[in-house]
Amino acid sequence: MIGCEVFYGNIVLQGGTLLPPREALKPFSVIGCIIVKKSQVENLDFLRNLQKVEKPDWACKNEIVDNPKLCLREEMEILLRSRIPELNMTLPEECEDVSDLQHLRSVRKIFGALRVKENPQLRKVDFLTGLEEIDARSSFGYAVEIVDNPVLIEVQLASLKRITSHESIVVLIENNPFLRGDITEWTEVAGGENRTQIVLASEEQDEDNG
Repeated sequence: MIGCEVFYGNIVLQGGTLLPPREALKPFSVIGCIIVKKSQVENLDFLRNLQKVEKPDWACKNEIVDNPKLCLREEMEILLRSRIPELNMTLPEECEDVSDLQHLRSVRKIFGALRVKENPQLRKVDFLTGLEEIDARSSFGYAVEIVDNPVLIEVQLASLKRITSHESIVVLIENNPFLRGDITEWTEVAGGENRTQIVLASEEQDEDNG
């Protein structure tokens, strides 16, 4: 459907289907139904340029329901309700919307510190996957500080290779009860075990919490 001005058929995201693109498609219309149901979809940004949805000849219902990870900003919700007729849409009461931060994937170097602190809703830090270096020599305190995030489960910094700081302790990670990761990777990038203070969730903790 990428590049189509008019899509004929139902758009269905259900169960374990592939996730849609994060970027908005070119302006298009649909003759059919939009069905997003019991999926792992986190956003519907690909529908941002949806012009209209016309009722087809076959029986179907427009539904966006039972998607526990789906998070929509208010303007996106209004757009979908205005463009999709007779839409049955229910959204989680609480959601984590970091779509505005995805452009940070292109950041390669930070001059200063990286701090992720006291966020009661943040589940994943997945918008800094291109970050290669943190230069915190001009900052005071920890170069990386990830603390007191009660639902944080993952920090994706796969490209990070170097942290530069004048402080004795460079990385502080603690009080994130569900955060998992590789301590060895952190100690290597920080310059040694003596330059980190890290507490991560263990398999045993997960079993106890379950």
